[in-house]
Amino acid sequence: MKITVAIPTYNNLKDLKRALESVFMQDFEDYEIVITDDSKDNETEDYIKSLNNPKIRYIHNIPSLGPSKNWNYMIEQSKGEYIKILFDDDWFLTNDALGKIVKIMDEHPESDFGYCRQIGFKPGTNKVVHRRAQKYVKRLQKDPMELMLANRISAPSVVIFKKSFPVRFDENMLYANDTDFYIKALLHNKNIAFVNEELIALGCGGPQITERCRQNINLVVEDCFCLYNKYTSLIEKSKYCNKIKRKIIKMLKNFNIETLENLDTLLQTEVAVPDFVVKYYTKKSQNLAAKIRTVIEFLTGGGGFVRVSVSFADTIHPFINFLFLLPHSGTGAALPAITVSSPLMGERICGRTIVRVANGTRLLSPQGFQTSLREREANPRQAGLWCLRERETNPRQIRWKGAYAN
Repeated sequence: MKITVAIPTYNNLKDLKRALESVFMQDFEDYEIVITDDSKDNETEDYIKSLNNPKIRYIHNIPSLGPSKNWNYMIEQSKGEYIKILFDDDWFLTNDALGKIVKIMDEHPESDFGYCRQIGFKPGTNKVVHRRAQKYVKRLQKDPMELMLANRISAPSVVIFKKSFPVRFDENMLYANDTDFYIKALLHNKNIAFVNEELIALGCGGPQITERCRQNINLVVEDCFCLYNKYTSLIEKSKYCNKIKRKIIKMLKNFNIETLENLDTLLQTEVAVPDFVVKYYTKKSQNLAAKIRTVIEFLTGGGGFVRVSVSFADTIHPFINFLFLLPHSGTGAALPAITVSSPLMGERICGRTIVRVANGTRLLSPQGFQTSLREREANPRQAGLWCLRERETNPRQIRWKGAYAN
């Protein structure tokens, strides 16, 4: 058997039919189809039986294996010299696609691994998206760590590799296991057999694993950290090192993970948080401490009537401005010290006159803020501190969030 078209599936018979039809129309005929099914019901099994096609070997996993285990199991069950993965929502674009993929591997016996170009579809519009994968081939051969910036190869449906190829999918990963697979493949053998033609279409509908993962932030973050921890030494030597770190920090910002405590709460596995991420949150906390000190020194130096002590951990949003609420009484008023402790988010002590310190330098007086009558009556002379959440697109729009602090 020359090649196995390996199709993992899960509750997606409609798209699986399209994938199978694209295989049946191939001019190249020395192939088998292995379908490993994680579905809970028998709908797919009944359909495969109705086809009565001797080229198909169908395996219904009971119980379900999960994506990565299912993919590895499908590889182990394959009998072809080559293995061509085809996800159930993807399909061959042309009748000669399979033959061209086999041919490129035959012409490059030094390669264990190859792939082709593909087309995708923009979610929500079905607009065709073309990717210039050819420009990345030499760059990936030179430095596989570029895959940490983006998946330059694309989904596993574009890939072909030898049955003897020892690389497998990491069964502890889900969102980034294809990227991990490609990195391991290139580290094992950097010779890539590449077909510079669009031979595969990647589906944009159905229960795609990537889309399901994106709805679970913890899976994305955990796999990202796991991937970084695996290849830390190689990343540190890569010219893409700083870009990779910035990308991970940007991801955490986009997910609104503001503190290490937030991150620890999110993570559901024992994956280690990379050192540079810990340093990022620590530095953010230290910068905020310096800002608070600057503001306090300015206020206390002006009249010497406010005594404030502040202590906190790394639990503060980086885009917070602070409001110091000063009393109306004269500068000689004797007030008790105010202590604000971690976490600082939203804590306040009620006051009367408001002074907002923007970036620790410029004093402004926002209008329209009213202190709760109950709190004002309970604490008519007490100075305090507000946290002001970040302003969004409208610089005049201010969102307040606070909880009374004793």
